Amino acid sequence: MAAYGNAALRAVELLQRRACNRPEDAWRLAVGEVFAHSPSAQAKGCPRGTFLGLCSAGEIEGVPPGNYTRSAKNMSYGLRAVQLLRKSPSLANDEGTLWKNVISGESKVHNYQMEVVTSLWKSGLISR
Repeated sequence: MAAYGNAALRAVELLQRRACNRPEDAWRLAVGEVFAHSPSAQAKGCPRGTFLGLCSAGEIEGVPPGNYTRSAKNMSYGLRAVQLLRKSPSLANDEGTLWKNVISGESKVHNYQMEVVTSLWKSGLISR
């Protein structure tokens, strides 16, 4: 599993253990641990927006829905990916194809959004 996926899993763990009350704080702590020596990786917005978007929509087990992000685009990418995974769970093993389906033919490079989604999906943390 890759680093932003690990950060997402750690953030959920912090929330479920009540070590953090807000998804934003849990993400900040998790990326601080995973990327201790890289402030730029800690600040990357796309994976954060995807994670917080999934939290906002109530898609993550044990995390109440709320208003946790202003990143409408990354939230929509995450939610679209979840819809696709519910129809075709095998896409969790092919982030490239999942991303192509999420962006529906746009020419856009992913920025770790699918890593966040597939890590949570494979760990059973996204509501099925």
